[in-house]
Amino acid sequence: MSVSITIIGTNPPCPRCAILGLLVQDVAAEMGIEVAMRHLAFGDAEAGAIAQGLGLTAGTAGHVAQRSGLCIDFDRVHDLIDHPPAPQTLCPEAGGIAAKWSPELDAALRPCEEIAASVGILMTPVLVIDGRVVHAGSVPGKDALRELLAKA
Repeated sequence: MSVSITIIGTNPPCPRCAILGLLVQDVAAEMGIEVAMRHLAFGDAEAGAIAQGLGLTAGTAGHVAQRSGLCIDFDRVHDLIDHPPAPQTLCPEAGGIAAKWSPELDAALRPCEEIAASVGILMTPVLVIDGRVVHAGSVPGKDALRELLAKA
C-alpha cells in the first residue's frame, strides 16, 4: 500500500511542520505503509489551490492572529522554540528544528488553531493524505495519525 502525503507548512520548516513529517514517516513505517512525502510552503501555488478548494487561504498562526485580532504572545512562542521546556517524547529520534517542538508550543498556538477556519485560513501545519486535507493547525499524536493513515 502506498499513500501520498503532503505537508503544507513554512519554508524552511518550523518545529511543528518538521516533526509532523517525521511522525508520519514513523507511524507509516510501523503500519507497513509506504509513503511518498513532500512538503509545500504555504505560499506555494499548489498549497494555495488546496486551501482555496476548501474556501480558505493557506497561512500560519501569525496570519490567523493578524486577521482575527487575536492577541498571541509570539515572544513566548519563539522562546518555547528557542528553549523547549523539556525534551519532546513524541518522536525522540528527532533532531534539528523538529527537536524544538513541544506540546507547550502547540498549546500556545491553540487559540489560533481554534479560530483559523472561521477567519478563512487553513493554518499550518496541514496534513494532506491522498489529496484530502485531514488535519490542520497542530501536530496530531501518533494514535490520531494511525487512524488517519488507516482510513487512507
